[in-house]
Amino acid sequence: MTNGPSRASGPAPSPSQREHVLYALSRYGAMSRARLREVTGRSRTSVWAVVSDLVADGTVVEDVPDPDTRGSHSGRPPGLLRLAKTADAVVGVDFGRTHIRAALADLSGRILAEQQVLMQVDDFAAESLSAAAKLVSELTAEAGIDREVVRQVVVGLPAPVNRATGSITLGRVLNNWAGVVPATELEERIGMPVWLENNANLGALAEAWEGVASGIDDVLYVKVSSGIGAGLVLNGKLYKGAAGIAGEIGHVLVDEDGALCWCGSRGCLDTLASGRRIIELLQPTRSEPLTLDGVVQLVRDGEPLACRIVSDAGRTLGRAIADLCASLNPGAVVLGGLVSAAGDVLVDAVGESVRRYAQPAITDGLRLLRSSLGTRAEVVGAVTFALDSTRRRLADDRGLSGFD
Repeated sequence: MTNGPSRASGPAPSPSQREHVLYALSRYGAMSRARLREVTGRSRTSVWAVVSDLVADGTVVEDVPDPDTRGSHSGRPPGLLRLAKTADAVVGVDFGRTHIRAALADLSGRILAEQQVLMQVDDFAAESLSAAAKLVSELTAEAGIDREVVRQVVVGLPAPVNRATGSITLGRVLNNWAGVVPATELEERIGMPVWLENNANLGALAEAWEGVASGIDDVLYVKVSSGIGAGLVLNGKLYKGAAGIAGEIGHVLVDEDGALCWCGSRGCLDTLASGRRIIELLQPTRSEPLTLDGVVQLVRDGEPLACRIVSDAGRTLGRAIADLCASLNPGAVVLGGLVSAAGDVLVDAVGESVRRYAQPAITDGLRLLRSSLGTRAEVVGAVTFALDSTRRRLADDRGLSGFD
């Protein structure tokens, strides 16, 4: 029994028909033939003929459904069509202060391999780039794919990225990266095209497209880790600003008489509410060196001083977020980064300030959310960014620019 016309029932499918089907399966993943018709806008006969050809040459496989799922319906339940092998792939790399995480995905968005290494990224630029190159090699080997099929590598760094030059503005997080051009140097190591992006931007994209804020068009993502950064998704698209460095909330002035910041200003938000500042305040009460993981654990354990310091930081952060909300009126604010994992303490404190300092018309419809992707948000965002740019480029190359 067959699901449609045989290969001999009509003329051979045109190249454009094949490309539409392949692009749909790479863009949206496994789907039924009926769903494929809806997505491509092609006729039943056309889709059936294309699928028959692709299944015959091994490019597409049809998963056999479990007969027990048939329920009360008669006949064979529909199977799901999917790409048989990875024709193209992308890689996302997230550089944190103390880690490098990388993930490889096919064009359906399926993560095929993911790894992480721990190291002091800010102190060792060349070594960190070499470690990232090694991760990329290990991911392709683990996934069993050729390096040549990797279309794009997107790298997230905890520093402002100048869109025009591809350079980074150095700070305390990357204090030993002076003179380094990350995308160029990693590209030379791996022989693949590399795109550089701010990691908070990638976290915003991940949460807005794949995470807790999925379906919300206007999202403000705030990452609270060693430093503080923000990413903006407006009208469903990543917003970078004129120079590509929008979202540097960590350097909003909070206290004119406050401590000096590495950026040269005084009283920046980063000096009052960042993970570094929280550690500085807590460290004198500890005999062992304190880490952000340690802070999170103390807050989860309900340690009074740790809870108070994180709560104070949250209220200070909330006031800066309230100002942004007044300007942008987002549908959701997502708190990410390691510090946001410390239970509800930070989220509740931020919410208290936002409600106090922003107008009710703004806060009434605002959703304050904790990241659902956690510390993986940035690498997921890197993969998401790479997938989107690759799919668009392939669609343009194949004359499908109006298809998606």
